[in-house]
Amino acid sequence: FVVLFMALYLPDIYVITDSDYFSLDVLLTLIFVFFSADCIIQVIGFGKAYIFSFFFIMDVIGTLSLLVEFSAVKTQMQANNLTQNSVVMRATRAAKIGARAGRLTRLVKLMRFL
Repeated sequence: FVVLFMALYLPDIYVITDSDYFSLDVLLTLIFVFFSADCIIQVIGFGKAYIFSFFFIMDVIGTLSLLVEFSAVKTQMQANNLTQNSVVMRATRAAKIGARAGRLTRLVKLMRFL
């Protein structure tokens, strides 16, 4: 539950506070490993009922969306002038919102088990 909120709000907190991005990358890496392990454990535990279900697809999208938050990826996007193109920026924002929705499905699953 705490890891989910960290994944949702930690990048924004770092932007607001203008903190060191190395520590953010370390935390995001740990969160990525945690989410990946969660997906693998659910595939092992639930098997065919989970694979390619709605929650599986949303978990994979939410986990992969963390990769965009890493500072190396953001730096590469800025180096390629992708941030200057308004269409790309709007698509990126829409993808970020969709990824957050994917991460929020984890919260729905958690509430379902409680």
